[in-house]
Amino acid sequence: MMAIVARLLAFLAPFLIFLALVAMLRRIDRKGGFADPRTANRLVALLFVIALAVTGTIIWVAMNREPQDPRALRYVPPHFEEGRVVPDRLAPKREEPRRAPTDEPERKDDGSPPRP
Repeated sequence: MMAIVARLLAFLAPFLIFLALVAMLRRIDRKGGFADPRTANRLVALLFVIALAVTGTIIWVAMNREPQDPRALRYVPPHFEEGRVVPDRLAPKREEPRRAPTDEPERKDDGSPPRP
């Protein structure tokens, strides 16, 4: 639930800042100042609260996120699975799949033929 609120707040923050700026511009009189001097203080306080909420959300998400070693992850590109597209993702690395033994004898690196 908190993750949804955090994402919603992060999404709405730019819109709230824009609305605060529009409200501030509407209250400016022709001289370039505010008719009511408290208006500027209120808008600055509102912008500070919004910035504080966004910063707190970012810190909260960073603190509650499970740390992962980037070397332990591998990129899985988008692919088809059972007739549907599976999006790309980062998945934990796994061991290389073991190859089934083959009937062919292994060749040496020096190019010599295999021994019987």
